[in-house]
Amino acid sequence: MTDIDELRARIESEMENIKKPLFSQTPYFTHNSIINAWLYRQWDTYAEGYLKAGHALVDQVVRENGIDQDFLIYPIVFMYRQYLELRLKELLKSGSLLLDQPLGKNESWGHDILVLWKRTRPVLERIWPKSEWYDLIGERIAELSAVDPGSMSFRYPDVPMDGLEPPQNNYINPVHLRDVITGISHVLEGSSIGIGENLNAKNEMDAEFRHEMNENGASE
Repeated sequence: MTDIDELRARIESEMENIKKPLFSQTPYFTHNSIINAWLYRQWDTYAEGYLKAGHALVDQVVRENGIDQDFLIYPIVFMYRQYLELRLKELLKSGSLLLDQPLGKNESWGHDILVLWKRTRPVLERIWPKSEWYDLIGERIAELSAVDPGSMSFRYPDVPMDGLEPPQNNYINPVHLRDVITGISHVLEGSSIGIGENLNAKNEMDAEFRHEMNENGASE
């Protein structure tokens, strides 16, 4: 069998998979990917998923010595941008709950990560007033927002990237991008964990207070 015959046979075999349902309940490895169960509508899980996906694609570029990086750079940047958007929204939501601040629906938050950062930073500063990293994170987010303000520039070829030079002068180093996003993620993930712990403590105190009020009311 020639190489062409082998390639044709492999392609035809893979095309047979089209006959199968898109989502299978058969576990892969030792566990399946459970959606709409305990993970349903968890901002933290979604955000971390996009961060891990971006890292996985960069790792693939490194393993393969740059092969396909010109194709993978688009989903890489999108994954990291989507991570930032979701993490900022999660921090805005959880931080506002902790501070008992009113918060509009997700639809009103928009997709511009610089606008989201400007809304999220004051919330973080009320919880942790001093951080040397906030200004720097704002600068990095502004860079990405200038290139892709609406989360479309790395998803569609006909959406301009206004913040970048023409293609012949335009380079994105995926490893460098990963390293910068990783640094940002340490600050944002730490903030998320801290807010979560404070929220749990707050909820426990509220529950104890309501319990005591109910007991006092029952004893009167």
